Amino acid sequence: METPPSPRLPLVPFVGACTLLFALHQLGLKVWCKTWWFFDSFLDPLLAVPVLVGVPAAVASFWWRRTVPLPASWIWAFALCLAALFEGWIPTFDPRFTADPWDGLAYLIGAFGTNIALGNVLPLHPHSNSHESTR
Repeated sequence: METPPSPRLPLVPFVGACTLLFALHQLGLKVWCKTWWFFDSFLDPLLAVPVLVGVPAAVASFWWRRTVPLPASWIWAFALCLAALFEGWIPTFDPRFTADPWDGLAYLIGAFGTNIALGNVLPLHPHSNSHESTR
């Protein structure tokens, strides 16, 4: 049985906007030497999960022309691992990193947005395997 095309249309615009914002921020830092306290502190952790999970999911969905299932629990686990790694472990031995609980919250907010874009939090269509459709 052939898998239907992906109904997760918000994924590509969401991931595209996050990737563009991340790239503009990095360009501002590296090329124009511009710093903005709020963006420099929280933007990268906020965009980490949407970019690191969303780009491969969007590319895979485009490449295979079907939905690539990513359970919400995987995305939450990925965000928690990033937070533990970059806010808990790495700051213990690398002085360039600072443990910041607000960054941990930013990772979780990014995971929430990614789950919404993937349809894991707000269903974008009725599931064909629901109990009501089998009656």
